[in-house]
Amino acid sequence: EPDKSWDSETGEEIYPEEEDDEEDDEESQSVDIHKSFGEDIKLSVKAIITDSTGRVLIMADAYSDYWDLSGGHVGDGETTDDALIREIKEETNLDVHLYEELFVREMTLGEETKPVMFYSVSVYNPEEIELSEEHTKYAWIFPNQMDNYNLGVFRVILDYMFSLDKEEQEDDKISVGDK
Repeated sequence: EPDKSWDSETGEEIYPEEEDDEEDDEESQSVDIHKSFGEDIKLSVKAIITDSTGRVLIMADAYSDYWDLSGGHVGDGETTDDALIREIKEETNLDVHLYEELFVREMTLGEETKPVMFYSVSVYNPEEIELSEEHTKYAWIFPNQMDNYNLGVFRVILDYMFSLDKEEQEDDKISVGDK
């Protein structure tokens, strides 16, 4: 699935050139994902927002001792993609540049266990964070800094994401054979 991007002036999604049938399929997949969980189950989205140096944005939760990722519940009639964009804007005032669906995992957040869809996200303006009342401070962290923060259930998610980044970096290295 291609990365999606957004026009920073209009806020409208920019689609790559595709055949009409493929665009319809992509949109219906997003809606079907939301509907497939049923009305009784609340679905959430979480963003793993990275900057150009590979750091991840975490935020101190205002209501607990944990550090959090941006995100929240998917509203009625809202797609997961729309919820992601909305939550990031509401919580950080950041504008999404590109995002990609990663995986869904059942997690206990607060007192609820629910499916959470994780996304990899880049933003246009990472230095312009304005936190909502849901968070008290933020940090951009590298993998070796995770032990300094109480990441709770998100620790395993970030461990996994940082390990993928490391594998990609290893794959990019050129190996030189012995002579």
